[in-house]
Amino acid sequence: MLFRRLLLLTLFLGINPLINAQSQAHDSAKSLYEKAVEFESQNIDSTFYYVKKAYEQLKSVDSTNVLFADILNQYGRAYYLKQDFKTAYSYFERVYETSLSIGEEANAYKVKVNMAICNRQLDLPERALDDFFDVVSYYEETAPEDINLGKTYFNIADLYFLNKQHESAEVYYKKSEPFF
Repeated sequence: MLFRRLLLLTLFLGINPLINAQSQAHDSAKSLYEKAVEFESQNIDSTFYYVKKAYEQLKSVDSTNVLFADILNQYGRAYYLKQDFKTAYSYFERVYETSLSIGEEANAYKVKVNMAICNRQLDLPERALDDFFDVVSYYEETAPEDINLGKTYFNIADLYFLNKQHESAEVYYKKSEPFF
């Protein structure tokens, strides 16, 4: 019995510093992430600076939480604003995968829209449509009244219209109408 208590105490004392270090890294990363978001509309280089620092704080401690996904998403947004759509897509894809792995499906499918828009900017309309249709499937199944479903229908319609597929565009414009 005494041995068991000593073992538990030793285990607790060994884990406690690890938990504290993880908590401190999380808090620091959150603060840096918030600064990155704050600078997004003012100075993209500052955004990169703070998001990189936040990423470095968290990557070795915990890369399977919502904050880590938010940090990756901020990287993607910054690259998108710099019009580096290929790099933005790769970050959004990581956010998508991370979000699914931690059970944040709603966040994953919001980011899937960003992936589709990057593909659209990269002149990859088929890939953009695949991403948009993944989003449609998710919302039709989980939240058929959600405004994001209507926005996605509208994005699909625009993509079809730009590719001179006017009949398909009309179908999705009509599907989007009840949402607006």
